[in-house]
Amino acid sequence: MENEKIYSFKTARFSVECVVEPEDMDPADAFEFEDDIENVRNGTWEWFQVQVCVRLDGKKIGTSYLGGCAYVKASDFLESGEFHDMVREAVAESRKNIRPAPAMRLAA
Repeated sequence: MENEKIYSFKTARFSVECVVEPEDMDPADAFEFEDDIENVRNGTWEWFQVQVCVRLDGKKIGTSYLGGCAYVKASDFLESGEFHDMVREAVAESRKNIRPAPAMRLAA
């Protein structure tokens, strides 16, 4: 598996992308059951980490990361609650980063 964009959404100024890349962690460090570990090691399941990124005018303003993901196909991740949670997290961070700073009053 190589880095792969599995989701993107764009408006005039904003974009949201979900990119997967190979996971370096040993699946034995993430799974309790030998069958799950074997499904990753033999390639039955894709083993990857995920980044969801929100951009405003091309500048990254929010991200969310998750490692240790195993699905038959990486694109199956898009149907998971984890994907939806990651989008919410990246959007929430984005809102904090674009919210105008509070006005400061000068001392009299």
